[in-house]
Amino acid sequence: MSQDGSHKSYRPLTVASFRINYALGGLDPWGYHLMNVLLHGVVCYMFVCLSNLVLNDATSSLVCGLLFAVHPIHTEAVAGIVGRAESLSAIFFISSFGCYTRSIEGYDRTRYGYLVGAIILCVASTLCKEQGITVVAVCCVYDLFVAHGVDINELLESIKQILLERSFPSWFRPVFIRCSVLLFSTLFLMLLRIRIMGAELPVFTQFDNPAAASPTPTRQLTFAYLLFINAGLLLLPLHLCCDWTMQTIPLVESIMDWRNMGTMGLLISMGLLSWYCAFGKEFEKKGVIAALSLIVFPFIPASNLFFPVGFVVAERILYVPSMGYILLVVIGWKKLRNEYKTISNILISMILIFFALKTVDRNPEWFSDETLFKAAIRVNPRNAKLYNNLGHVYEDRRELTTAESYFHQAVDIQPDDIGSHINMGRILKALERYDESEVSYQNAMDMMPKLDGKLKKFRVAPSHINVYYNLANLIKRDPARLHEAEQLYRTAIKMKPNFESAHMNLGDVLLKLNRIDEAEKAYKKAIEIKPKYADAHFNLGVVCLSKNLQTDATVSFRNALRFDPNHVLSMVNLALVIQDSKEVSDTDEAVRLYKRVLELDPTNEKALFNMGVIAMDLNQPEEAERWFKKSATEHPNSRSASFNLALLYSQHDRIGESIKILSSLVKKFPTHANSHQLLGDLYVGVKQYADAVDAYLGCMEADPRHVTCRHNVGVAYVELGRFEDAEMSFKKTLELDPAYGSAKRHLQLIRQKIVERNKSKV
Repeated sequence: MSQDGSHKSYRPLTVASFRINYALGGLDPWGYHLMNVLLHGVVCYMFVCLSNLVLNDATSSLVCGLLFAVHPIHTEAVAGIVGRAESLSAIFFISSFGCYTRSIEGYDRTRYGYLVGAIILCVASTLCKEQGITVVAVCCVYDLFVAHGVDINELLESIKQILLERSFPSWFRPVFIRCSVLLFSTLFLMLLRIRIMGAELPVFTQFDNPAAASPTPTRQLTFAYLLFINAGLLLLPLHLCCDWTMQTIPLVESIMDWRNMGTMGLLISMGLLSWYCAFGKEFEKKGVIAALSLIVFPFIPASNLFFPVGFVVAERILYVPSMGYILLVVIGWKKLRNEYKTISNILISMILIFFALKTVDRNPEWFSDETLFKAAIRVNPRNAKLYNNLGHVYEDRRELTTAESYFHQAVDIQPDDIGSHINMGRILKALERYDESEVSYQNAMDMMPKLDGKLKKFRVAPSHINVYYNLANLIKRDPARLHEAEQLYRTAIKMKPNFESAHMNLGDVLLKLNRIDEAEKAYKKAIEIKPKYADAHFNLGVVCLSKNLQTDATVSFRNALRFDPNHVLSMVNLALVIQDSKEVSDTDEAVRLYKRVLELDPTNEKALFNMGVIAMDLNQPEEAERWFKKSATEHPNSRSASFNLALLYSQHDRIGESIKILSSLVKKFPTHANSHQLLGDLYVGVKQYADAVDAYLGCMEADPRHVTCRHNVGVAYVELGRFEDAEMSFKKTLELDPAYGSAKRHLQLIRQKIVERNKSKV
């Protein structure tokens, strides 16, 4: 709830239902969908009971239940897993209302047990979804205008009587007590809810709800027109879509916009219904009042009346308000049926058939993200968010070219959307088109307002701060631009101080800049923000190793594994630290770590190689050979395994095999001095001195200051009778290392040999 990107939705009972599903069947979607359908069935049954309470007619109540069961607007709430919040909330909503109606005993008595039950169920409904709290208003309206049948005239007279005569009507006291208890409970619940969400509204972009960021009168005209759109979805659910943000519904910017006629039509209709409730005849008057309260009050949280919401239109939020709409339809059908029974039955049957067929047609569109977003694009082709979402689908499948095409369409449709440019930058980076990727990120960054560290007063999604982070990740590949990457990370951190990934990557850059202490502070800050951040603990361990603090490094690597038991890099590095300690008692732990690494990553180069090294240290040549061979096979471009295999063979009198490996190795890695040296030493051992000279010369070419090869090539020259070359080699050896004792002795001996040879010639 404290994160910038949080929607501030606190729905623990809905989450608990998902946990039950997970405990029973893991992530198999079948169980989740079954639960949603069953919950919708429960709501349908409860709505029949509610309808019977309001209409007092079994047939009409059954029709209400049928209409509710198949209304296409409910597809999102039932077929979409997350829509469970609607049905769960509706169950407790209706239960709370039912409890409240039972608390009304007679005209002037209250059954407080049921009243308390109504409050508890209201809390439960709110803990499923926030709109559950509106049941309080429905209960109050029902109590006053339906249960007690108070009309406007009587209400006005009662108010006058109370104010002037200090006299209370007989119905006033019990209604006042019940409603007061409800209202005070609601106030407490709202204050608690505000505290839970940190007294902050969620941050939405101007594209989530464009009207919310618009000036007067555009904001008011658009919000009013959205009421008409929602009513239209209830009346004629023909074009349904999972997302109505961005340019789906253009802003109503003028009083002369023809769409205002739809708004006026809705307002007039609601006004006439309200007039009927106040002054109309008794025919189903109470039913209309109940229906209007079910339409209006549950819709208020989504109406933008008190605070902006993060969507333009959302079909799922009409789940409970549709109950009121259906009650109105059935009341009209009932009135028509009294005079035209056949016609009314045909009409209601046609509506039921149309709703059912549309629901059957709509359900497959919710089969997957791909089918859902493609269906939505057919309805709203100017919604860039839908193209972005479809791009994410193909990106997750690694169909990067297809993903790019959808992200590109999103940019074309909404060029000022920061998120679309970020998506383009990310996909172009994945396609290794780095220059184009940087341009996209730069375009997104240029659109960011100057936030000065105060993100929340702007209508910019917290996720958009990632533009600085992603651009820094892109350019830090170039060692010459590390300082530029550092500044981008610092900008992201300035605007979002708890951006743990930015702190960690800043540490990586500082480490490459050899600013070790600053890197350490960055990693510690990332851990402070997110104590269970395994990668940050690992990187801190790397810093400790660079400072030769093996004990601290061990602690960091163990912390990383505590929070992520499968963190391969931490396992490898911890094993290396243990292995370097040379403590025989710790070797078993190092082996266990390497074996666990190989379970997770069977071809891990370091694990395979070091298993061979440990086997060599334990004098297990056959085991060491097996590991080195496997490492060399899996990583043919790595020289360490092949060299150590050759070294192993040389130590166990398998000289020919060792020479074969080394001969191949020096051709593949001509700058690997140790391979040349070992090859030369082996050739000396088998008295192939000319080949030994070639090997030593290769070693000196790779490393001109390699003292041992300088000396050993001299020894080979002696065996070949090339005394002057030998003398020169020993002299250069002493120039590199004047204390090299063997070179001194060999130099004296070779000079004597040269003198003796010259004398013999004379």
